[in-house]
Amino acid sequence: MIKIAFYIATLLVMSSYVTVNAQMTTVLDSLSVEDQQEVQELMDKIEAQEKEQLKLKVKAINKSLEAKKITVDEAESLKQKAAQTAAMNIQERQQLAKLYLSYAIRNDVELIDLSEMDLNLDLDLPLDRLKRYTDTIQLDFTPFFKYERIIKDGDERENNLVFGVKSSDTISKNKQFKIESRTDSRFILGFGFNNSFNENDFGNENYKFAGSRYFSFGWNWSTRVFKYSNFLRFNYGVEFQFNGLKPQDNQIFVENGNQTVLETFEVELDKSKFRMDNLIIPLHLELTNSRKKTTKDQYTYFTDPGVKFGFGGFVGLNLLNTQKLKYKENGDNFKVKQRTDMNTNNLLYGISTYIGWDNVQLYGQYNLNPLFSDNTVDEHNIQIGMRFEID
Repeated sequence: MIKIAFYIATLLVMSSYVTVNAQMTTVLDSLSVEDQQEVQELMDKIEAQEKEQLKLKVKAINKSLEAKKITVDEAESLKQKAAQTAAMNIQERQQLAKLYLSYAIRNDVELIDLSEMDLNLDLDLPLDRLKRYTDTIQLDFTPFFKYERIIKDGDERENNLVFGVKSSDTISKNKQFKIESRTDSRFILGFGFNNSFNENDFGNENYKFAGSRYFSFGWNWSTRVFKYSNFLRFNYGVEFQFNGLKPQDNQIFVENGNQTVLETFEVELDKSKFRMDNLIIPLHLELTNSRKKTTKDQYTYFTDPGVKFGFGGFVGLNLLNTQKLKYKENGDNFKVKQRTDMNTNNLLYGISTYIGWDNVQLYGQYNLNPLFSDNTVDEHNIQIGMRFEID
């Protein structure tokens, strides 16, 4: 029965030689007689190894038959399958060896010593699967064997390099690898200096620099743009901002038709402050230096970023405007709170940016919309301060 299996294997191998030899004869004929002998020895070595493996398989099948673990028909079927496998292995391994030799000669790659080439099957090369890789096969200068098994994204990827032919295969696994959530959220708190400027006056001298301040708070969501990288994030949220302006020189804001102007108050003021309460939606792209880490349990997470740099803008609405006045007149103390439109723009939009370390950043914001809708000279609100992220 073993001889019959060998005859079948030999016939299959001989038929495959016709195609391979026809394609590579021209190139291989350029080898010296000594090198051609080494090539033939390599072919014989491959065939001898596969025949030895076939003998062992047939012997194991016969033992199973003698022990009545399988039937005669099953044994015959297994032997035929083993013979076919041996024939295919011989064919493909010899084709790969000749392909490497042909490639090396054509591209002047230094040939290795074929007589010392180790073709032991312990290399664990999945040669019987190479035909499934025909769409991804590419040549490589590496002249020997290379085998890699990489686990990534919940899949196992095998990269094989055999006689200069590179192939790869992705094997899906049932095991689910966990990765840190792509989106997180945090509380945002900010405060700093608030002012305005126009085309004629940067840092408006009509307002007290230290006394004009802003305060903000809100909730922010942050999403990784790329699933497996924390380098770029998209941040979005909602914030309430309270922007204050304190006029200089005993002045207050006064509506004069569609215009809003500063006028001197007739009594000395202890306090004059105008506050705009706004609701905004900030949108930023954020760059970080966070790194990806993977635990022994295959849980992927990202380190807390050190440096953060965000740039983007905002849109929003002006909700409420309030002017507060405190003064004394005829020995009486007066506190006046005026809630009025003051001709401010209801629609807010602008640009903003921040840079800092971890959860503390320097923040800047500039309103592209004019502060007052119909004033002759447009003023634009600007603020610079600190921004804190609280997880």
